[in-house]
Amino acid sequence: MMVPLRYRLRNGDIIDIITSPTQRPSKDWLKFVTTSRAQTKIRHHMRREQRERSRRLGRDLLTKALRDHHRSLASAEKDKLLDKAAEALHLGTGEEILVHVGYGKLSPEAAALAIYPQLQSPDASVDNMPALGEATPAQPRREPKRCIGGVRVQGEADIVVRFAKCCSPVPGDPIVAFISRGRGVIVHTRQCPKAFNLDPARSVEVSWDDDARLLRPVAVEVISEDKPGILAAISKCFLEHSVNIAQAKCKATEDSRGLNTFQVTVGHVDQLKKVLRAIQGLDGVISATRL
Repeated sequence: MMVPLRYRLRNGDIIDIITSPTQRPSKDWLKFVTTSRAQTKIRHHMRREQRERSRRLGRDLLTKALRDHHRSLASAEKDKLLDKAAEALHLGTGEEILVHVGYGKLSPEAAALAIYPQLQSPDASVDNMPALGEATPAQPRREPKRCIGGVRVQGEADIVVRFAKCCSPVPGDPIVAFISRGRGVIVHTRQCPKAFNLDPARSVEVSWDDDARLLRPVAVEVISEDKPGILAAISKCFLEHSVNIAQAKCKATEDSRGLNTFQVTVGHVDQLKKVLRAIQGLDGVISATRL
């Protein structure tokens, strides 16, 4: 009889453990393993994977920062400049620079200036490098980068992000982001239950770009009385608030109510709140909520 890994063994059970060379430990395993040795091994593997993801993200961020100064990360590694910069920053090895950038503990610009000190003013030093988010006085002002996806990652505008489908963040929502294996940077709302379960060590600093015009999909549920004209009134309310309906699913329940789910696109969370309040005020509408 096939049973899941979480199955609790009973006296008399005869078992055959089926293994796979591609299987990797999951964080969910910590919920049911019982020995401290197993828990330690799983956490060690998770930390190792998180470090590798941070290293990859740090490499991407640092590559872009150096490219802005017409420098190459590959050339810096070949000339062992990363190791020299790591020594100056008291980080040990050049790989630690990539990991610290990926974790958000060191800004890409600060790392770039540590690798190539000649990029900063003569009176500047590694010890007074700008912290994350601070401007570099000696650097000439550059034109703002085009923001991809309307979100800045650690102050950088040209990092590709993905939006979590579980909470569908829209501009104006408080947001957090995490490095995900094989998917890059995933953005959640701060209230998303799934975000609470993610490892804080994998988080990166993100913020909405106020200058970007971004329309985001969001699901809305409207429960109403089942009566003629109610759908037309709801649709009119969306139209009056310049909210486009991308998809609608409506059905009547046995207790003479209408269960309506709309997929709409909005430019800001305030726009969404206003239209929900307006729908809530319609005659025959029982509730209007964001899913």
